[in-house]
Amino acid sequence: MIRVIYRSYGGENNKSRPDYYDKDLTLASFIRAAQRADIEVLFLNDGPIPPERLAVMSAAGQTRRIAAEPVGMRASYRTAWGLPKTLGWDPDTLVFFSEDDYLYHADAFVALAAADERLVDATYFALYGSTLRQMNPTEFVDESLYPANFTRRPDRTIDGVTWVNIPSTTSSFGGRAGALAMDHPIMVQSMYPFRTRFQDHETCLVYQGTMPFVGREVLLGAPSSYPWTPWGVVRRLGLAPFRIAFNAHAWMRRNRPHPLYVAEPNLACHMEIPVMTPGRDWAAVAADTRAWMAAGRPRETFGGGR
Repeated sequence: MIRVIYRSYGGENNKSRPDYYDKDLTLASFIRAAQRADIEVLFLNDGPIPPERLAVMSAAGQTRRIAAEPVGMRASYRTAWGLPKTLGWDPDTLVFFSEDDYLYHADAFVALAAADERLVDATYFALYGSTLRQMNPTEFVDESLYPANFTRRPDRTIDGVTWVNIPSTTSSFGGRAGALAMDHPIMVQSMYPFRTRFQDHETCLVYQGTMPFVGREVLLGAPSSYPWTPWGVVRRLGLAPFRIAFNAHAWMRRNRPHPLYVAEPNLACHMEIPVMTPGRDWAAVAADTRAWMAAGRPRETFGGGR
């Protein structure tokens, strides 16, 4: 069984977006994909949502507001991660977390449902994430994407969709409820020592039993982490205890890893230009979604589209 928690915020930010992006579009693409797979949706809202968009959500699933005013990304993420346990969901339930700036292929959750049933090697699933063959542009120069100590499991093909074991993904991913509860301490650990970063990459490596830092990185961090200035060196050395703690947690998980697999090509895409993955025509997916909206499916939510 799949349940989806869609984390949404009523405002916007100044990230570099494709010209076809807006939150009504991404929401519509998500709802269309969810309806095709007939899965349950819980919209977890960080503060107030524009009334028209909230009506869309209410027509498509349950809605829940975290607080009267926005609590921020990190608090929203922690709330979402803990909800399956709070709501008493079965440990075998596949819980998929979605942020509100992702564009979904219409068959995204149909493919995820098939993988949930037949990809027994996987504990975590992603619809967006770089692979060696299809990598977002920023990661071509990121020396930490595929660590040398990461052992990749064989690809699997299910109903024509290739699933690839990858080191990490973003905060939009799926995991079995029992694993989420077991890995909750790793998620909490990832919140330190930064005020805004999730450390997604390190979190995913740790729950897969892979040490995020090797050799001199344990003491000094990745070569690109901070400039080699006096203050940069202080930052590098000051973070060493946190890197050691991550490695220790990964070492303890080495015999019971929770593998992460992603669909290749991706079936969802983060709508931020520098990190959009290749392999699919996302502008065409957006246009197809607009056509679905314009056709009034469902009319009561999108008012006949734009």
